[in-house]
Amino acid sequence: SWKLKVGDVLKKDDFLKILLGQNYRSVEIVEEKGEFSSRGGIIDFFPVTSENPLRLELFGDQIESIRYFNLNTQRSILKLADYTLLPSRELIADGSSNYNYSNIFDYLPEDLIVLQNEPESIQEKAEEFQEEIEDIYQRIEKDKRELIFSPASYFITYSEICDELKPKKIINFTYFPEENKEDISGNQEERKEDIREFTLEG
Repeated sequence: SWKLKVGDVLKKDDFLKILLGQNYRSVEIVEEKGEFSSRGGIIDFFPVTSENPLRLELFGDQIESIRYFNLNTQRSILKLADYTLLPSRELIADGSSNYNYSNIFDYLPEDLIVLQNEPESIQEKAEEFQEEIEDIYQRIEKDKRELIFSPASYFITYSEICDELKPKKIINFTYFPEENKEDISGNQEERKEDIREFTLEG
């Protein structure tokens, strides 16, 4: 990440190289996330993690001001004392990049033994989580808010987890209701009583 702070020294060309290195596109006027423009001592840029674009004003090699601005009016919304620019190279798709994401299974040993406590409960919770994620995604789409990628890019489904676990050794632990134990215990007491009666009668 890069910390931008009012009063700090920042060379314009160095910052533009940072933006280009993070796959930001140079444009005349910033209109979308992942774009930046530069004119004189002013640099506008729209981070993919931000609701609004930012305007960086330089006086020579010193940061004079940092502020959010409105895309439509180009007017300032909020002045900031500092701003942290997060790495976004992996988040800005340029249409030509191939994205190969890793998950936990890429780091597990081949001879892994998997212990599952209540497999049915795990499946139920996993499917509930998947439904919740899909619901959130649909609501965001309905509100016409921008998402970088769909949930499928970030999460694996329960069925995909099962496919990954197929080659592994799996030990399942399942809960047995307590009432069954009481029934067995009760039967044992009855048997003991029968034995006593049989002994007395004998």
